[in-house]
Amino acid sequence: NLSVHHIGGRSGTRGFPHLKGFEKDIINVLYDADEECLEQIKEFNAGHKSKLHVLPYAFSDKCKLSALNMNYDPNTNSLLESNESLGSFYTFMNNHDYILGEATKTVEKRKIEVVSMDHMYSSEDVSIPKPDFLSIDAEGVEYDILKGSIETMKSSILAVQSEVSFLPIRKDQAKFGELCEFLLKHGYYFVAFDQISQYAPYRYPVGLRGNGFYSTTDALFLRKIDVINNLFSDPLERYINLRKLAFISIVFYQIEYGLECLKCSRAIKKKY
Repeated sequence: NLSVHHIGGRSGTRGFPHLKGFEKDIINVLYDADEECLEQIKEFNAGHKSKLHVLPYAFSDKCKLSALNMNYDPNTNSLLESNESLGSFYTFMNNHDYILGEATKTVEKRKIEVVSMDHMYSSEDVSIPKPDFLSIDAEGVEYDILKGSIETMKSSILAVQSEVSFLPIRKDQAKFGELCEFLLKHGYYFVAFDQISQYAPYRYPVGLRGNGFYSTTDALFLRKIDVINNLFSDPLERYINLRKLAFISIVFYQIEYGLECLKCSRAIKKKY
């Protein structure tokens, strides 16, 4: 089975595609800090054949008490406060202007317990498999979550898909370059962006509008093959992780990388 985890699952979606022919082989784990949306997540995923776990966790770099900013648009709820200097920035969404200052306005501060992924999966009581594929949409704290997942990375995480920002939409949030450098240091390649969002700082009539500034996107990172070979001394573990990485790579159209993973796994099979 492939263990697919997504942090920030309010909408019920995840970073890994739903593949009808393989869904029965997926363990689908979705987290959200707002317990009120958990039933909605379960209902959204009820029709999929994957094994589903929906958990009320908020993640960061360490265990602590924190304040969750509950915003006008609940999809923007965050542990970080919004950057008011970008309040005028907007994008056209569906049939209306989506203005950051309005959408991210905090209407309630809720005290919550925050954990690190390393802490969670260090417990012997956790029966859910560690993530093979980790996607994060946590409104600015993606870098902190990864900092708290270093040991989990070493033992399981083969690919990361994270929302990244080019503008300081949240106060004190890390930008794409910092996150990219961190993951490179820990043995991942940056692969690709997907669906770049553009926000403009000034609103003009529809006939006078152009492109906005590149603001946020999802970034994909894949584990380096040689890192897998160095991390896992057990040939069977190396074989399984290379096969999983091959599958993930091919799903995201990184065909050559996937084929190289298969080539390395076949060499292990022949040797042992």
